[in-house]
Amino acid sequence: MAKILICEPYAALRDLLEQIVTEMGHQASLYDPKDQHTSDQRADLLILDPADPDAHKWARQQRLNNPDLPILCVSRQSLKQHADDLAPTTYLVKPVTVSELEAAIAATLAAHHDEPIA
Repeated sequence: MAKILICEPYAALRDLLEQIVTEMGHQASLYDPKDQHTSDQRADLLILDPADPDAHKWARQQRLNNPDLPILCVSRQSLKQHADDLAPTTYLVKPVTVSELEAAIAATLAAHHDEPIA
């Protein structure tokens, strides 16, 4: 089971991501920029919308603290506009389907672990 931090500004997509992660058998944690506890959490994967300035700033800090942290970006913006500096492992452009999200989560985790995380 992987611990996955979710930084998504839109409640509907945030809830969907949390549900997908949980149904895949992983632990979902929601990032709250006002909560210092979530700011310091370690994770196996970070899912974020890099167009959100708070999430982007936080992700840059996470990348400095953990250069190998896999990042899955889900955004309406292009990679060059908002996330190039984060060097995300995977980048999806909204809108995305549930199956695309599931496949991206699994592939991103697999790319950074020797064994599949179940």
